Amino acid sequence: MLGSNVRHNSCRARKGNITQNVLAACDFDMMFTFVYSGWEGSANDSRVILEALQSGMFQRPPDDKYYLVDCGYSNMPGFLAPYRGERYHLHDFDGVGNEPIHQRELFNRRHARLRNVIERTFGVFKKRFPIFKFMTNYKPTRQVLMVNACCGLHNFIRRHSTDDSFFTLFEDEDFVPPFVAAQHDPNIPVLDLSQQSLTRMARRRDSIAQSMWNAEFG
Repeated sequence: MLGSNVRHNSCRARKGNITQNVLAACDFDMMFTFVYSGWEGSANDSRVILEALQSGMFQRPPDDKYYLVDCGYSNMPGFLAPYRGERYHLHDFDGVGNEPIHQRELFNRRHARLRNVIERTFGVFKKRFPIFKFMTNYKPTRQVLMVNACCGLHNFIRRHSTDDSFFTLFEDEDFVPPFVAAQHDPNIPVLDLSQQSLTRMARRRDSIAQSMWNAEFG
């Protein structure tokens, strides 16, 4: 969390503390691929991602590619969210008898297994840069620069250090797919949030979930 001594009302989070909202994307090698900092902590996640898309700074991927997002975001074109109202977190499926009981739960478990890379990436980031937990009252513009600079340092260390202790601490050897950089097409529209598009994305998620279920239990 980032502290601030200005814009107190807009920067207050739900718990009343002063925060800054940072939107970040990462690859499966725990490297940041996009960072958008500076929004007040009270801003809704969906509002931030829509602003980033509409500004042109963050393009959605082609139709056959997706960013994995948590349930704070809508299941919309280019952004694959879990099913709401179903078990999701990995610990929900721990132990005998807690296996997924239908395709939505299986989808959520596999989604969580992949998406936890962002949690581990931020875990490394916060361990390495504890200043972001108790931020000195720097002006917001300087805080934004600090976030961006530290994300750059994070990537540099990941790329050039093979035995970094923080990355080792959060490394997940269970399943880390190789990262293939997405090629963004400038001709792809920023985002289509029509009801038809959202319905099509919901059906696509259902199709993925059903295919997973059939492959494992069919």
